[in-house]
Amino acid sequence: MFENELVLRKRLRRKLKNYIKNVPPHAQAARKAEDIRRQRELPSLYQSGGWIEYFMTINGAETRQYRESAIDYEFYIERQLTPIANSILIFKSSSMDKILNNQIGLF
Repeated sequence: MFENELVLRKRLRRKLKNYIKNVPPHAQAARKAEDIRRQRELPSLYQSGGWIEYFMTINGAETRQYRESAIDYEFYIERQLTPIANSILIFKSSSMDKILNNQIGLF
């Protein structure tokens, strides 16, 4: 399914407990996963760092393995697709905003 193409992958470069100020999404996802694993009495996966795969959901970042919420497609459009599309569309004197507003105006 195409959801697998939306997986974000990032490395936790320090211990999970050392993310204190401005906790990035991948660390938030790791914390949520660690809470779930603790409730299920499973060993820790992310306390010492490592790679994490996660989705951005309507409730924030959640790991691929323990995703409970719906995927936030707006995040992917605004943060992932729009910057790339705009860098190409500028050569056509257009933008994602113009294209999307034209589509909405049709209805």
